[in-house]
Formats: sequence, structure tokens, C-alpha cells
Amino acid sequence: MADEMRLVKWHNLTEFLGRNGYGKCSGVELFKANDTISLVPLTSRGEPARCSVLIPIKAIPRLIEELKAVVGGEDDLCGDSPATNTTSSISLERGRHDP
Repeated sequence: MADEMRLVKWHNLTEFLGRNGYGKCSGVELFKANDTISLVPLTSRGEPARCSVLIPIKAIPRLIEELKAVVGGEDDLCGDSPATNTTSSISLERGRHDP
């Protein structure tokens, strides 16, 4: 569905740099718009921040390859395989985009 968004949240806050300076980041909102994917940081309150990155859909496979290379190509990046005895600190939610 074109207006479907997904939220990827994590428990340990990180930072983002937006138009109003640095903010605490609790995850990202992913949204498909035409031929791009929009990544919008979520504030510590879970609200979309006032910044975004638009990635062409055709570039996503290469982006995934490069992300894996940056973290060392680990197959189980979330740590939730049975062999690791840990639980994932990342959650995925589905939502609707509010214009």
C-alpha cells in the first residue's frame, strides 16, 4: 500500500542532526513515496523529527550491502538467533502515514 509506513525502534537512544540541531533518536520511520524511501528519525518521544533522508528504491540493495560491510557482514545483526541467547533490542511496527 502506497501510504503504509513502518517504524523501526530501538531501546538505546542515539542522536540525529536536524534543522534545529541535535536530537535524541529512538528509531526511524520508513515511508515509500513514489520511487524513494524516506527515513525520518523518531525523537525520544517517538515523534517524527524535522529532518529526513530520501533514498532511491533502486539504491536500496546496494545500501543494504554497504550497511552489512560496515558492521562486518554479520548475519544476525539483531542478536535474536537461537544461538546467541539474547533478544533483539529493535522492534518493527506498522502504521499509517499522517499527512
